[in-house]
Amino acid sequence: MTEAATTTPEVTGPPANLGEFEKMAWLRLAETIVKHNAEVSKLKAVSGDSSALMETLRNSDSDDPAIKSLQEADEAAYRAWEEARAKLDAALAPQVEAMRADVASQVEAITAAADEHYKTIKAGQNYLKGLANEDALKGLPEIVRVKSGSSGSGGGSGQRRIRGFDFYVNGNLATVRNAQGKESSNLAAAAKAIGVDTEALRGAFYQAMETQDAEKFKDTVKFGVKHNDTVYEVFCRKQVADTDEPQGTPATTEAAAS
Repeated sequence: MTEAATTTPEVTGPPANLGEFEKMAWLRLAETIVKHNAEVSKLKAVSGDSSALMETLRNSDSDDPAIKSLQEADEAAYRAWEEARAKLDAALAPQVEAMRADVASQVEAITAAADEHYKTIKAGQNYLKGLANEDALKGLPEIVRVKSGSSGSGGGSGQRRIRGFDFYVNGNLATVRNAQGKESSNLAAAAKAIGVDTEALRGAFYQAMETQDAEKFKDTVKFGVKHNDTVYEVFCRKQVADTDEPQGTPATTEAAAS
């Protein structure tokens, strides 16, 4: 039996009690959920069984005269439908097998894309809850998951460390002194400068990067973090080579991000 398609409920908009900054974060998170759900829908479509593909082809226009004739016969002669259906299925069987072989190669790429969106969603949820509270998540689209459960997101709840970036808060380089007595910039230093939890800032960083895959990180990114009714501008710049030495304050964060 073919499973009914899952539809994503219409997004009604962020809760009315959120401030403008929280609304922006809500909208970014909603957009990521929609992207994630689209990838899951693709995954479900290409993972369908032979019977689902056969049903689709039966009801699709065909350029093959033999198949078209059989489709017309199937529609016109109800009393002979069993015989016509058998012939139609036999004619379509090679196409079904070819399609299944082709779409199987797409599963891995689509699964990876859906998993990447899901990681960003979880980070965004934590970030939005940190800005306001659990109520800030109300009204977001439902997160569609692959029926079989986890598809390689990894066990454990620990977050990866963000390495190789200098963090500026309102134009000032955020640094901490390491065990060797050298000043270095990292996410924890920026979180301390703002006064927020490191995990909340990590979530904001991933939201701005639109990924948790370090290989896909942009060289620079800028975003805002609200704490105690104050919005802090955070600018992140990839460090050169393999050094942890701060590179100095950019002329302006706006210019450096452009």
